[in-house]
Amino acid sequence: MKNNVVLVGFMGVGKTTLGKRLAKLLDFQFVDTDELLEQLLGCSISSYFEKFGEEKFREKEMHLLQEWDEERCVIATGGGMPCFHENMLRLKEIGVVAYLHRPPKELHNRLIHAKKKRPLVSELNEEELLAFIEKTLARREPFYKQAHLVIGRDAQQAEAIQRLVLPFFEGRDQTK
Repeated sequence: MKNNVVLVGFMGVGKTTLGKRLAKLLDFQFVDTDELLEQLLGCSISSYFEKFGEEKFREKEMHLLQEWDEERCVIATGGGMPCFHENMLRLKEIGVVAYLHRPPKELHNRLIHAKKKRPLVSELNEEELLAFIEKTLARREPFYKQAHLVIGRDAQQAEAIQRLVLPFFEGRDQTK
């Protein structure tokens, strides 16, 4: 396992916001895989989805992980990344994987105003959004729960996660 922290969980759970704070505390670089993929693809994820579909996008995610060799990063993954192409196994090689868990209703409340930039839910009304979250979370959670750590809402503070991940790095060279 490399010296990285990987945050996984459903869209809107707060991986990016929390990841930036955690990276600062650990003195690690912060990487958002969705932002990185947009740079590599030369377009937004929404545009890529429209042109090529979800399957092609998931292949791009897989290739990104296969080539990962960075260390000392906090990595916020896209919500579906751990659930395709054996990606969760690769994520666990890349670093300590922490699943940020929140219940469906809470995710719904967080996503209702941010749907436009999320291709899988941009066209859904409030009722459809909740049904989508419940169905998709039920399908994805077995992957998410393979993480090294499962972190509920009460522990989703950068300082708390820092305390949880540091034991994984004890006795390892942190200067790379």
